[in-house]
Amino acid sequence: MARSEYTRLRDIAQKRLGRLISEGLAPAGLAFPKLREMKTEAERFRALADVQEFLASGTKLREIRESGKAVGLTPAGIVVDDPARLARNARQRERRRERREALNPLSKKQRGWIKGAHTLGVNISTADIPAFIAYMEYRFSQYSDEQFYLMDDYVKDFRKLRKKNSVDSIVSDFARFKADYEQLHNPVDAQGYSASEFQKMWNAFIKN
Repeated sequence: MARSEYTRLRDIAQKRLGRLISEGLAPAGLAFPKLREMKTEAERFRALADVQEFLASGTKLREIRESGKAVGLTPAGIVVDDPARLARNARQRERRRERREALNPLSKKQRGWIKGAHTLGVNISTADIPAFIAYMEYRFSQYSDEQFYLMDDYVKDFRKLRKKNSVDSIVSDFARFKADYEQLHNPVDAQGYSASEFQKMWNAFIKN
């Protein structure tokens, strides 16, 4: 591959992108890779083909305006497409990025909880991941034996609480409920609940 040819064509393409970006017809920061950013000859040939396709796709400012299309980034690379579809693709990429960032700090066990919930038909949204993990940690902490069969009951309870829009404060809400419960029933030893007694309290909290 003639490296000088790629550099020449990339320079033309980048100037076009700059004009499109300034007019809001392409996302800021959109760029073709520089030669030094590519490690293999296959990557360089692919980049050359992408630049040639871009320049041949009616990507001058006037052409884009007349076509009503826009320029964006998809898994296939930089493309000319319908603005609404490009916007949807951009939102999907952002959601995937947010999901990765939310999952990265989790342990293998915690990720297993999320996968287990999905298996049971409950998809944990990215926004709900911190609350779900805190909730599961709390539920399992009440028992010395963390048997997987408990997942089904826990996830069902979480789904019920989700419908009540109290997900962000499940544990603190339960703490307040527990305090009220203890005051009402005046147990001899408020810290000495058996597993069955705790489950009875939790069931009452879910139904509340």
